Amino acid sequence: MLPRVFNRRDDLPLPREEESTGGGAATLAPPAPAAPTPRRSFAERVVARLAGEHATTGATATAVPPTDGDGGGDTVVDPDTVQPEEKPGHNRRSFLTRVVLGASALSLDPFQFLLKPASAYDVICGGGNTCGEGWSVFCCTINNGVNACPPGSFTGGWWKADSSSFCGGAARYYIDCNQYCGSACSCYCPTGTCDNRRTCCNQFRYGQCNRQISCYGPVRCRMVSCTPPWVWDPSCSTSVATDNRTADHNAPCNNAPPPPPPPPPPPPLPTGALSAPAAAARNKNANLAIGVVALNGQLYVNTETSPGGGWGGWQGLGGNLAWDNLVSMATNNDGRLEAFVLGADKQIYHAWQATPGGAWSGLLGLGGSFAHPPSVGRQLDGRLVVFAVGTDGGLWYCYQTAVGGAWSGWFTFGGVFTSSVGVGANADGRLEVVGVGSDAQLYGIRQLAPNSAWSSYYAVGGSNLQGRPALERNTDGTLELVVTRNDNAIMRTRQSSPGGSWQPVSGMGASPACHPPSGATPTAA
Repeated sequence: MLPRVFNRRDDLPLPREEESTGGGAATLAPPAPAAPTPRRSFAERVVARLAGEHATTGATATAVPPTDGDGGGDTVVDPDTVQPEEKPGHNRRSFLTRVVLGASALSLDPFQFLLKPASAYDVICGGGNTCGEGWSVFCCTINNGVNACPPGSFTGGWWKADSSSFCGGAARYYIDCNQYCGSACSCYCPTGTCDNRRTCCNQFRYGQCNRQISCYGPVRCRMVSCTPPWVWDPSCSTSVATDNRTADHNAPCNNAPPPPPPPPPPPPLPTGALSAPAAAARNKNANLAIGVVALNGQLYVNTETSPGGGWGGWQGLGGNLAWDNLVSMATNNDGRLEAFVLGADKQIYHAWQATPGGAWSGLLGLGGSFAHPPSVGRQLDGRLVVFAVGTDGGLWYCYQTAVGGAWSGWFTFGGVFTSSVGVGANADGRLEVVGVGSDAQLYGIRQLAPNSAWSSYYAVGGSNLQGRPALERNTDGTLELVVTRNDNAIMRTRQSSPGGSWQPVSGMGASPACHPPSGATPTAA
């Protein structure tokens, strides 16, 4: 027979004073002393905690200013905190539900659940888990279970809570992810879990990470780690901030010990640091992305936050690249972008998005020995093909062995080219590659059928040409080609019919960058 279970009213937590970053401290008056009740046995307390018995007096919605370091922003009323007054007693179903919830809490933190005045729900998510209490949500709650800064945000600072049970008694680190300036971010509180804290509401920054990013938006969410942030993120300093009130804060998706989050976005590209023109491509969601190599020899990318909208900020992908690089970008069949560049060691390197519109990988080498930056096209079957002019002057290529998969070795078409080549896709899906030969004329090569073998070289024509041609398909299905002449004149040609022969190369006039229009007066920059 179970021992008698007393009502849990005497174990309810007392109100505590909360710090407000929005306008001073709000002090709650202590309640009148409660009449002493008999001390229950350990077994009674176990049953009472699993049954979830406690007193309820009817809750009201309370607008509370933010209380953590993420403070700031407007007061938000959480509709989920408005609860009707409970009736005394429990039925069989509610008892079983409470036992299951209590068992989960017991497995997570038995000491806190049995010996401290907290409900099973609070053991799973910890204190301050409602919208009105003002704390920021955990990243895994809003980022598909991933303990990392969502796209459009960066690590802005951190604090720690000592003696955390989640980190084996060591300190647990909380890292704020601040939204980039100009990146859309609406204030709301997630629902569906007990981590019903705020996202994009608290305009605040601790400031130990990414100090070079001076403009920042509200806190999007917070990561957690048992590893100090300066160990895995070089942009973070060791300046310590401590708030032990957050020691029990948690979310259902943070039950396992969190691994160190991935490195945050590197510093933004310095103004005036571009070394070559940028390449552009679209994500699966139609957001435009650009890639460029800076004067420091590293690859940088930037992506729109919405189609035709603002930009999320430059992200450095590292590398030791040729300073005069022309970046090539293409969209994989699943919507992931991939960028290709020439390294200072004459190898071709590539980086890719892990998911469509998501984070980028680091640079990985594809090998080879090349004199000019690569170009890329996509076959009809979705596989990418990379073309580059080698140190021997010949045209080389490699391709994905499966859609979005691994890469083949390098193969050569031979020939002698003086610069990077241009790549276009015919209306029927056959790739076509055109470049400037050693005699300053255009030469091309094309697939005989989609995803198939290649033709021999054929002459396109022209004279005194230089640089990489640009190819694009017209609405009628014909390819159009533009290239510069050695006197900086712009030259063009187009196919006579879709996938057919090329028309004679003709001029479009002098390059406007080198020859201002007649009557124009140059002005100082």
